[in-house]
Amino acid sequence: MLNELLNEYSSYLVYSEKRSYEKTVSKYLKNIRECFEYMHTSNVDDIKEWTYIDLRENWLCAKRDEGLGSQSLNLRIVSIKSFLNYLVGRKIIKENVAKEIKRFPVKQKEKCIDTKDIQDMIEEARLDFEENKNFLTMRNYFILSLAIGTGLRSDEMRSIKINDINFLDGKFEVRGKYSKNRQIKLNKELLSLYHDYLYYRNQINTEEDYLLVSKNGKHMYSANLNEVFGKYAERCKIENCTPHTFRHAFGTSLIEAGCPIEKVAKAMGHSNVQVLYQWYYHPEFNDEDNLFDNNPFFKKDNKNNITINNKVK
Repeated sequence: MLNELLNEYSSYLVYSEKRSYEKTVSKYLKNIRECFEYMHTSNVDDIKEWTYIDLRENWLCAKRDEGLGSQSLNLRIVSIKSFLNYLVGRKIIKENVAKEIKRFPVKQKEKCIDTKDIQDMIEEARLDFEENKNFLTMRNYFILSLAIGTGLRSDEMRSIKINDINFLDGKFEVRGKYSKNRQIKLNKELLSLYHDYLYYRNQINTEEDYLLVSKNGKHMYSANLNEVFGKYAERCKIENCTPHTFRHAFGTSLIEAGCPIEKVAKAMGHSNVQVLYQWYYHPEFNDEDNLFDNNPFFKKDNKNNITINNKVK
């Protein structure tokens, strides 16, 4: 009975939730079966007898005592919550007793990049452009600004087509993880820089319709994008800086500025708001409809602002 239920749950994740079996579902199933073993579960009636304390103490804390790290424990929490939610949805059980289980704190392996470092990197790219105005210097300047202005993932930036972004208001739709679409907006300063970038982009001899291309007109690979960030990080003596570093800074700065965490999670394409609760939470924010416009990196009166000026003539 349990194996049949797990097979149905697996199919639901793969076909309805569009989850990868290799990357996600197989790990969920492994963790759930492990839970069955620790909880001496052999049928659905046994699951109905589970309690919050049982799961936390008899399974998770036991695994922690065996030396399992916080990230591995947290994946188990996510797995069992997902499975029990599925059972509740099918009305097999009445409640998800794992719902209130909190994640174990994860120690940061490295210091997060300072906002001043990001400002310095973008300023370096801007100066490159001012000293030698061409497609590459403008593209690099635009890429760094786009990353901190939108919080897009590397693949999401690379997937933008040249006509996706509305030329007048800077709005566009991006497809993120699990084929979920979300709305993005370039704020006024970033939209102006986008117009400047198009001036140079349209001079490239290419048949590609992607917005970001190489100097040879080829669609940029992830490695190409990483090289742009690595180039300016090296100049500013910053280690381990990638597009995801800028994405993290985007979310952190907005939450610190008081943007509702639910709106930041939605803008970043997180299906689970709990991901952002690992950062900060500030509920006060009056201008909820203009999250992208309130990016503190673009505020002239904010110490984190970046320079988006000197329009192309």
